[in-house]
Amino acid sequence: MYLFVILVTYYITNIFLTNNPIFMTINTQTPEKWYQKKTFLIIAAVLFVLLIATIFTDEEKENKTETADKTSSQPVEAEGKHIPGILPYDVWGNFKDKGFVSEKSINTNGSYWTNYLDENGIRYDVRTYCENGVNHVDNVRLSATINTADKNTDALKAFLKFGCSIPFDGNDPQKIADFIDNNYNNDKASIIISNVKFTIYAPTKFARMIEIESN
Repeated sequence: MYLFVILVTYYITNIFLTNNPIFMTINTQTPEKWYQKKTFLIIAAVLFVLLIATIFTDEEKENKTETADKTSSQPVEAEGKHIPGILPYDVWGNFKDKGFVSEKSINTNGSYWTNYLDENGIRYDVRTYCENGVNHVDNVRLSATINTADKNTDALKAFLKFGCSIPFDGNDPQKIADFIDNNYNNDKASIIISNVKFTIYAPTKFARMIEIESN
């Protein structure tokens, strides 16, 4: 904007200070009057250009202020809910130490840590999920399926109780163990401990699953 003012001022000044044919008709006046008139016209032109520049500058400031106000008034997205006080390794490493096959897939659109074990006709699976980064846990899913007819679902309880004892802030392993015992066949029963929700699923007599997530 200021460059525009300088260029316009230079252009107008150049016109008045040269013998441009457009203004030759008034050059018949005495030199003193002619230069007085030129000086007045130049000052008027500069003031006019400065006025226009000031108007445009004020409009730009108003537009910037409106944009800033709109930006500041937009709601800020809340951070995702995480299970407090644990890292993916706290779950994944525990089952790895128990002899589970342990794998992980780290991606920008969601990372998974998985453990699985086939033992005595039962398939055990653990999935730890983190939506962003690797420094928190969003969800843990424990599932167990019986693949033989000589067992019943009671054989899955020890696995589920161990998985639910993950050391997040405020966990109560005994309380969740009692919940599992009392709701083992109650599909979609849930309990909240320290703002962490445990939901048990009993889809068939051969399978049980528990999902752990921030409430």
